[in-house]
Amino acid sequence: MSTSPIPNAWGALQGLAHRALGSNQLAGSIPPELGSFAALTHLELGENSQTMRTIPKELGALTELKESFPSYNQLLDTRPIPNAWGALQGLAHLALGSNQLAGSIPPELGNLAALACLDLRENQL
Repeated sequence: MSTSPIPNAWGALQGLAHRALGSNQLAGSIPPELGSFAALTHLELGENSQTMRTIPKELGALTELKESFPSYNQLLDTRPIPNAWGALQGLAHLALGSNQLAGSIPPELGNLAALACLDLRENQL
């Protein structure tokens, strides 16, 4: 079990295609630098409990992203899903369940033509 944050320096690892960091009790916020992973197709950040507090809008730059799983983190954000995520044209699976998200679902998610699975259960949307 880790209580350290995701290092910002990881944003320099441009060739990574798959990032699995789930079930680690990571502390702090998801670093916006992860938005610079041009080749990233899979991002697993689920089950890090109450430590991952926001979803950075910079993740909307991950144009190759096919799957994102930041579920079971009890995220607390005024706009739970950044509008920029509407630009993730290849995104097929987005799991945001069990994050205590509140607010509205951005209409930009309607632009996700490849989206086959959207998990928003156990939130306050």
